[in-house]
Amino acid sequence: MCDMGHDRDRTAFGFLVDTPEIRSLIDETQRLMAANPPVAFSVQDANARLQQITDPAQYAAQAQQDMQTYKTQQAARGQAARVSELSPAAGGDALLRNTLLTVYALWWGLVGFALLLVAAIVAALLTRRRLSADAAFFALWLMPAALVYVLIHIGDPGYLMSVLPGLYVACAALVAPIAVKSPRAVLMFAAVLVAIGVGVFVAADTPFSAQSIASHDRSLEGRVAFIRGRFPPATTVILAQSEYLTARYYLPEYRVLFFGPQPDVLSRAAQEIRVSATTVVVFGALGASSSTEVAARLHTGDPVLWGDIDAGSALVAYELEPR
Repeated sequence: MCDMGHDRDRTAFGFLVDTPEIRSLIDETQRLMAANPPVAFSVQDANARLQQITDPAQYAAQAQQDMQTYKTQQAARGQAARVSELSPAAGGDALLRNTLLTVYALWWGLVGFALLLVAAIVAALLTRRRLSADAAFFALWLMPAALVYVLIHIGDPGYLMSVLPGLYVACAALVAPIAVKSPRAVLMFAAVLVAIGVGVFVAADTPFSAQSIASHDRSLEGRVAFIRGRFPPATTVILAQSEYLTARYYLPEYRVLFFGPQPDVLSRAAQEIRVSATTVVVFGALGASSSTEVAARLHTGDPVLWGDIDAGSALVAYELEPR
């Protein structure tokens, strides 16, 4: 899969993604996926090797080395699998997911103006008109980003901010010829579309609405205030996954660690930290496996999960930005 994606981006999409950073990521992914498994390790062979060791010190050292190799193998497999899952080269499901997420984000970014663009596209297809100079200009402006989102990866609806300005300019270009003859009608039409967007944002309870943003902000402010009011930074460790960067930004005086699988995807400098003999606070949602690991050991019912971890039951987390 990675070889195919590598060849493809060098040709059809090379002009979109041929930067040192993305090239480095692609090359690293190819290296990890060159072998199956990416890191050679067999549990059976490791156990057989340990059974032949009689020196306790040598046994402990070998067991620790085997465990580290196993973790490295699992992390490499996880990263390779994640790249395969997100890349449309893995199959039609990824392509469909990227396409639907892109359309979904564009709809919420344009709302009423999306109807104008759809109508213009349908009219152009039905009349089979040749592309005008303006259409070619906007295609060159918008299509590269759209191809990246659909054919390579789109991680979040916010990524579409890179193309929304161009789409709004395209809407203005569509109505410009009419505005020359009937400026008042175009102004009223545009006002209606703006009103639709404002109404949906203010009144509707949707994922990208004023209510949703206010609810998110209230939750964030409540959690931050609860942590600062109850847990001293000197004896507290913050564990976070999906909101790792949020925790680092709003709680800079605390030590924030990434708690979850595949930390190497986020930082090559990630260092494993065994958290024990301290108070831990979970900031934000965790993945299923991580949540199961800590849920039974922490207090619930407060704005955040929290609890005291003793020296004999350490949690494994990761420092993504070693000090």
